[in-house]
Amino acid sequence: AFFFIYKMVTHPISQIQSQLDTALKGDSVAVTAEAKLPELESLVNTINFAISRLKQAGGGMADISADDSEMQDKLLMSVVQGFDTGTSDAILCIDREKKVRYVGKALEEMLSMRNQYAQGQNISEACKDPGFAGTAIDMAERVIGSLGESQQATLDINGIARVMGAVGLKSSNGDVRYI
Repeated sequence: AFFFIYKMVTHPISQIQSQLDTALKGDSVAVTAEAKLPELESLVNTINFAISRLKQAGGGMADISADDSEMQDKLLMSVVQGFDTGTSDAILCIDREKKVRYVGKALEEMLSMRNQYAQGQNISEACKDPGFAGTAIDMAERVIGSLGESQQATLDINGIARVMGAVGLKSSNGDVRYI
């Protein structure tokens, strides 16, 4: 059972993350999913769309060096925003210190947490729902502790059980930088 879950879920997500990392470094790569699951294929399409929009907008991905963390952060946030426009999933991006970097449109509506006000705040201060904030912090700690492995939890949001997934984005030195 473990091998099946690894082959169908964890491995394809790791491949997508690796391909996205390569694309963000400036290489011309089309992100693909080995497993033919509709959700993964939708994610891949959204990532490729976001990357193409960055290139069209003159994102200059190739001239971002590995040491230019401020530019990498801006590029990452552009990709996350592009992904958010192409999905109905609720997106939250936080850093290692649990400070909010981005709140997606669907999550803004679900939790009445506005991106422009939440950015830079600790998730527990930015979010009025202590259950969501606590679960986000717990999942971030588990992602960091596992060196970037995906984590899942189920949480009741507005009376609906929702599955939360957390994925770590590693920096070039292997540390998890964003969740």
